[in-house]
Amino acid sequence: MKVFWFILLLALSFTSCKKDKVPEPCVSVSMDGDRDILVGKWRWYNSKIEEWFDIGSSVYHNYNPQNQGFNYHLEILSSGIIKHYKNDTLIRTSIMSEVSYENFTSTIVNGVRVELDCTLEEINFSIKNPQTNQDSSSVLEFPFNFVDNANRLRSLENFFVRE
Repeated sequence: MKVFWFILLLALSFTSCKKDKVPEPCVSVSMDGDRDILVGKWRWYNSKIEEWFDIGSSVYHNYNPQNQGFNYHLEILSSGIIKHYKNDTLIRTSIMSEVSYENFTSTIVNGVRVELDCTLEEINFSIKNPQTNQDSSSVLEFPFNFVDNANRLRSLENFFVRE
């Protein structure tokens, strides 16, 4: 009987030793070099919203802080962290975890596509007029991504200006 219990305990010890994989921590990308054009505080000033119809052309609306009733800004740190603020309250912190495309050779439009928080959520930053004090950035959909099928509305592009 002792042999039976010994074999049973031995068998259980081999089957219970399976270790769970621990996910690797999400690490941010560096914003050094040409990417430093993105570093700073970016204030939202306008979003382009499409209203579509079954027949005919779409109508486009502008959402902005005045008609939506809130302010929003992004703070992009040189460490690759993005802080999101709504009415000056921190609402989210994201990690720019992977760059899948970047172009900083143009004097008109420069940009980068980054993955957030080691997920498939990607954002595209397009920087317009980088040589002037009127730097502006357009971000496709992010951070106000939405599709409202009931009212036939969807977000297209959001515009930010560097402060």
